[in-house]
Amino acid sequence: MLKYWEDLLKKHEYWDDKPTLREDKDQKPGNIEGERKVEDVQKEPLKLPREGMFWSDIDLTKDDQLNEVIFL
Repeated sequence: MLKYWEDLLKKHEYWDDKPTLREDKDQKPGNIEGERKVEDVQKEPLKLPREGMFWSDIDLTKDDQLNEVIFL
């Protein structure tokens, strides 16, 4: 059991700078990227990788659209 805790507390070059939950650090809930203002959010959606793919807005309060998401 001691080995488990020693391994947990070791410095990890990769994981130490990733937004992962850690038992040895105090973490506040919230956005992992920090505060963002509306004007800083990208206005245009990213391009999708294939022809024929498209973005769509979904209203999950409408049963037909919700069912479409659930039963893809």
